[in-house]
Amino acid sequence: MTSPKPTLRLILGDQLNAQHRWFTEVDDATIYV
Repeated sequence: MTSPKPTLRLILGDQLNAQHRWFTEVDDATIYV
């Protein structure tokens, strides 16, 4: 069985807000740029 490929998410504009959910959820399978 192969491991799942990571997800790449681009953080832009209003998503740079420290209150956005990107910064409160930790997912080792997701790469944020």
